[in-house]
Amino acid sequence: MKRSEAIRRAVGQLPVSEPPADLTARIMVRLQRAERRRRRIEALLAGTCTAACVAGLAAVARWAFARGAEAAGTFTPPGESVWNRLRIDISLPAFPAEDAALWKVWALLAAAGLILLAADLLIRRRIASLRK
Repeated sequence: MKRSEAIRRAVGQLPVSEPPADLTARIMVRLQRAERRRRRIEALLAGTCTAACVAGLAAVARWAFARGAEAAGTFTPPGESVWNRLRIDISLPAFPAEDAALWKVWALLAAAGLILLAADLLIRRRIASLRK
């Protein structure tokens, strides 16, 4: 008798085990938990990205408006600024003139990354809703 045939006979004599009766229910519970966890994480990421985008846009808008007003000659002194009357203290670090373009590129890359992440999230949700 060949070795492979002996192994085949031994495996054939093993009793067939039945899965537990509640196996499918347990798997479904695990899948539902994983889905809820994934949705919570996506919602947290979407909220965090939104807050970061809004804060970044506010900081860049303040910087751009101050710079534009300064160039136009309508710059208000710091004591009379609308931002100070609202008691909002938003300040950006002073960039060296030679690094201004580099900082703009980094800010645009960061914004593009956040936009792509948000688009990816929306597309994945749309695909998942179409599958159901």
